[in-house]
Amino acid sequence: MTDNLTIYDDIDQKVRPRSDSIYSNPGFLNEERNNPELTLLNDTSSSSATIEESPFVEVAVNVSNTDDPTMPCVTVRSVFLGILLTCLMSFTIQFFAYRTSPIDVNIGIVILVSYLIGELLTRILPKSIFNITINPGPFTVKEHALITIMATSSVRTYEAMEALTVQRIYYNYYLSHFNSILFLLIMQFLSISISGILNRYLIWPAYMIWPKTLMSCSLIRALTHTDESNIGKSRWTSVSRATFFWLIFLFSFIYYWLPGYIFPILSFFSLICMIGPKNLIFSQITGANGLALGAFELDWNAWVAYLDSPILTPFWAHIHILIGFILVAWIGTPLVYYLNIWDTEVAPIFSNRAFDKDGYYFDATQILDDRLRLNKTAHHIYGDAYLTAGNAVAICFTFAGIAALIVHTMIPVRPAKRFQSSANVKSDRLRKGGLLKGQFLFAPDICIPEDEILPSTPQVPIETEKSIKLTKKVLHDDNNESLLTLRRSKRQLSKQLGITKYKSATSFDSFIETRCEDGLEARHTGTVRGRGVYTTKKFFRNDYIVEYAGELLTQAEAKQRENIYGRNHNIGCYMYYFKWGEKVFCVDATEETNRLGRLINHSRKNSNCQPKVFVVRDQPRLVLVALRDIDIGEELFYDYGERRKDIIESFPWLLE
Repeated sequence: MTDNLTIYDDIDQKVRPRSDSIYSNPGFLNEERNNPELTLLNDTSSSSATIEESPFVEVAVNVSNTDDPTMPCVTVRSVFLGILLTCLMSFTIQFFAYRTSPIDVNIGIVILVSYLIGELLTRILPKSIFNITINPGPFTVKEHALITIMATSSVRTYEAMEALTVQRIYYNYYLSHFNSILFLLIMQFLSISISGILNRYLIWPAYMIWPKTLMSCSLIRALTHTDESNIGKSRWTSVSRATFFWLIFLFSFIYYWLPGYIFPILSFFSLICMIGPKNLIFSQITGANGLALGAFELDWNAWVAYLDSPILTPFWAHIHILIGFILVAWIGTPLVYYLNIWDTEVAPIFSNRAFDKDGYYFDATQILDDRLRLNKTAHHIYGDAYLTAGNAVAICFTFAGIAALIVHTMIPVRPAKRFQSSANVKSDRLRKGGLLKGQFLFAPDICIPEDEILPSTPQVPIETEKSIKLTKKVLHDDNNESLLTLRRSKRQLSKQLGITKYKSATSFDSFIETRCEDGLEARHTGTVRGRGVYTTKKFFRNDYIVEYAGELLTQAEAKQRENIYGRNHNIGCYMYYFKWGEKVFCVDATEETNRLGRLINHSRKNSNCQPKVFVVRDQPRLVLVALRDIDIGEELFYDYGERRKDIIESFPWLLE
């Protein structure tokens, strides 16, 4: 280990904000602005109120950069409402998913309903029942956010459900309910796992902007922070955010009765088509089932059924969508249809269904046998399936879009390059990009199951498998002369050592209790390692050398302690996790003391000692024991056990 714990890279880096708004232009850029600098990365020297201020005004206004740890979050009412709304949303979304224009129950409705019910429960629920607190006080923003996160996990149907539906309708294949539920759960867990792993790239960096999420943050903030006088008022009126929201809500509720019930024709109205309703070509060009040129709709739900709300999308994105629609629907589709490319005239100009050679819906069961395999004879008689012109062109542009995405990523486009450089956040510093991220524990990307439980007997020394230190150390990189932070993860070796008895076991107890460190001294190594421990007497194989001394913690306590250390990067972290019996413990030797065990350096090839667990007075103690005979003047080494490829590439001395 090294004692060079005081030199760190400057983490108070500042960048010029790209613009006052993320909606200004496609690249989020405006290099000619002379705005004051805003802190992009965490400032460890500042107070918690100034931590991580986003350079984008929408984020800074709607996302708080402070946290109140005393505010209730997981309460009885938040869990109850979260589960209730999740079930209701799942049923509603799936029930209406098969409509031509599915009902869009967006996140705004979830936020509104959860807020109303939460405020109602605050007023009617008693404070406690059977000494269980069910109403801790006012409905908090954390409870509101937790309920919203739970409920919005079911605001859309899933492609896995579409696969089950297609099997039943078109192939007469009925999967059992149990297998269907299992299939849906597996696909959902897989997607959640992938999204969790991608957090460090898509969520944590401060320059990652998600407009739809900003809308949710803005709405929650408007409902729960009704006293914001400066932020809560627009430029053109003195109406607060909350008042403005309720006015719009009332107007939307009243208006929807027109297209939704009283006058449904407002959902889609083509005045031009009514001039010649019996003209086939005229109907195809202007009708609802054709190109819909000159048609209009006044139903908000029809607008957002397949697209996100236009309120969330910047204007330049609307222009891109319009250009793409014109190319696909009004140029590409008519050319393919009226030139009869791919025999598209046998089917309507627009439909998501497949058709046979006579223009009827294609029946897939006609060309399949009882085992759902292709019957070539039946296929030859029945004929091929034909796609509509609109569907075929849309599929072509979909594949072209994938290829264009790859090419666009590979070609250095100037606006994107400027925006990337403006973010000024390196990939190895993504941990600093998330707002308040360092103050909370996160689920690990990979969970490794524990090995078999080791037997333990207090009367004899117990040797566990070698548990590698989970340690945060400042290491020196000879390539760029920089100091970086390395955090090791817990590892387990595959070899199970079990219980081993030593002749000197009895004396080990006295060595440990008397804090024996005879024959050792700390010296500066004169290398990048800093301090090291050298022998002043000869040690023989299996001899007691020194205890890795520190505060003994449970695994839960150690994780909390490690989280605290992570907030201050000027603190070195010497934490060693090991398993004893059925539990995982940790020796925290972070605090600077005169004990020498914490100063022994790493070597994979030249290790001359190894850690073992011994029991003294029914308490596990971590001891370093000689692997071989050690001569006077040798420096002590043991293998820290780091095997991750990326860490070894950054610090090649770990291979030594």
